[in-house]
Amino acid sequence: MARIGVILPSILLGLVIVVAIQIHVLRETYIELREEMIRLHKHTNVRNVPGVPLTDYLDLESENADNYLDQYTTALHNTDDDQMDEASQGTSIDADVPPHQNIVILKTHKTASSTLQNILMRFGIERNLTFAIGKGVYRLGYPYHFRKNDTFPLNVDHINIFCHHARYSDDIKEIMPSDSKYITILREPLSLFPSLFFYYDIPSVLRMNVTGSVALDTFTSNPTEWTRAIPVYGSSLRNPMLFDLGLPLASLGNLSDIRSYIQRIDTVYDLILICEYFDESLIMMRDMLNWSTDDIVYIKQNARSDDHSKPISSKTVEKLRKWNEGDEVLYDHFNRTFWNKAKKYGLAKLQHEVAKFRSRLREWARSCVSDVPIRGIEMKDKDFRPYGPNTLVYPLLPEQNQNSTCRHLVKPELKFTVEIVRSMYARGLFQLPSTRNESQQNEYVLLDALVNS
Repeated sequence: MARIGVILPSILLGLVIVVAIQIHVLRETYIELREEMIRLHKHTNVRNVPGVPLTDYLDLESENADNYLDQYTTALHNTDDDQMDEASQGTSIDADVPPHQNIVILKTHKTASSTLQNILMRFGIERNLTFAIGKGVYRLGYPYHFRKNDTFPLNVDHINIFCHHARYSDDIKEIMPSDSKYITILREPLSLFPSLFFYYDIPSVLRMNVTGSVALDTFTSNPTEWTRAIPVYGSSLRNPMLFDLGLPLASLGNLSDIRSYIQRIDTVYDLILICEYFDESLIMMRDMLNWSTDDIVYIKQNARSDDHSKPISSKTVEKLRKWNEGDEVLYDHFNRTFWNKAKKYGLAKLQHEVAKFRSRLREWARSCVSDVPIRGIEMKDKDFRPYGPNTLVYPLLPEQNQNSTCRHLVKPELKFTVEIVRSMYARGLFQLPSTRNESQQNEYVLLDALVNS
């Protein structure tokens, strides 16, 4: 008994130490994750820059192109879409062909990609599909080029959906089925860059001691020097869309390399959406994937509050255009590509489908959420609370709290990702090692915490 009295305290002390270490690791991991998410989800309004006019991107040599353009740009304002034929609601484009399920979304920053991602996550979880889950959970190796070992190994022969933040590399093709559809989204660069700049809170990161448009003026006075202070993330501040799409760092300022890389992008992606024409883009995606209209409905993610920045000076605008010249060339190219596809689809048909789609969006919004948004900090239900305290969210109507589609429509990225991880874990999809070395222990600690919390 005396011996037990000596050994037992030692065992208990050992257990306490082990638990303390685990708690410390989890705490540090959560703190790191929380700080990263807070930094990535900060919002500051900047001046709205309108989308590039359709006339700049349509080939008007076609005999009927002017008529199509006129129909498209005016019909949306003149159509009583509440009375339009609703026959396409809830049905696939071709009932004899199953909806396409193997999809890669290359998630670019500040381009409405969170809303696009929500559509993919909802489609996947409702069908028990398999997602690529990164060892950073909501990131797939970002901001570095994706490597196939950035994902947790799974007990299945293929992955259906790849939709979390990743920087493109051909390794994606090695983990995805050969029939995967590749999709991404672009935004007009002059609109995108200030939004990204304040979203990352770059003035604070660079300790500029100035805010708003003055911070942009300061940055553009010598952007090369400023970005040296944050090597990898600094690189993502020049031509950020090309950065996300995988252009090597050494080529971000080389226009010849950029043009060559754009041609390569053209061969990889089946559809590149345009943020300024988001609904039109979703209709094109719906038909390409043979999805239903209800598969692509959305409630906007990461809406900003009513904070406003001062207008950007014309001098700073010109400097930003020069600094992000590669993204300008990228956007121009794929805006033309998109509208060439839209012409083949039929502009009159497209505007008709968009009108019906927007009617359906209103129906879902009316049935699911309050029409008065609140700030994230005021959201009582943690499942729907965004990490940005001033991000606007639409509360669920009380009677829809058990409606899974309504819940998914308003669930923010990280919370939705946790739900997906738990669903995949419960189905035994994660290939868990029976014993773990130190490296594996570190890799799995966040996964374990999310599943068991």
